[in-house]
Amino acid sequence: MAEKVSRRMKILVACEFSGIVRDAFAKRGHDAMRTDRLEIYNKYQGHCAYCGRKITFKQMQVDHYWPKYLAHFQPGQKNHRPDNLMPSCQKCNIHKHRMKPEEWRLELARQVTMLRKNAQFNRALIFGQIEITEKPIIFYFEQLNRRIKNHGGGE
Repeated sequence: MAEKVSRRMKILVACEFSGIVRDAFAKRGHDAMRTDRLEIYNKYQGHCAYCGRKITFKQMQVDHYWPKYLAHFQPGQKNHRPDNLMPSCQKCNIHKHRMKPEEWRLELARQVTMLRKNAQFNRALIFGQIEITEKPIIFYFEQLNRRIKNHGGGE
């Protein structure tokens, strides 16, 4: 019986603690817990906002377009507002990490320079298996926004 009481007590304490944490987040203005993940997922019809790959709802990670740690540079703005939250695949979210969007764009553009130091990459390049293009890095959501604007859907 003592074991059952102990287990129940742990559950009650855990529930109480999660309520405290939730209240603490709410008091500090963290509204991410109330964010509608489905709304974020549907923002780009189930695609990663950055690379454009199709992702499932379960695979989606919510990325802060403007990184959380920079929120103090936007006084009066909530960092968890819907326009700052992007549906992201795991690879893009992990690689972008804490970078500002333009920093990440530059980092992505440097990828080919880094790859040229790899012998396997150079061999594949020599044998024509891959081709280097000088295409600018344009995120999927930017491509969509341009299409909408060009087809009369923009302001």
